[in-house]
Amino acid sequence: MPLPRGLGDRVLLGAMSIMLLLFSAGAVYMLRTGEEPANRVLRFVLLDVASLVLSLSALSLLWAIAMPRFIERMLVQRAFLVAVIAFIASIGLVVCMFYM
Repeated sequence: MPLPRGLGDRVLLGAMSIMLLLFSAGAVYMLRTGEEPANRVLRFVLLDVASLVLSLSALSLLWAIAMPRFIERMLVQRAFLVAVIAFIASIGLVVCMFYM
């Protein structure tokens, strides 16, 4: 899948990520401040999913606004791509552990 490089692609990506950011931030807020439900496991899973979507939409907004060309060229290489995915996954894990 090619990375979005054109201005129109980045504007679309930025608009979609802002929309996802607002919805997921609202979901995280409601799940964190709401009353304790009967099914705590479901709340935990929903909070983790909403937190992951919030993190990914923030990263995609950052990508749409200010991703330099040299990082885009490095992402094309497979080894660097795997390292970036592992790093993002570890950040997501830390964020999920923080919310516990």
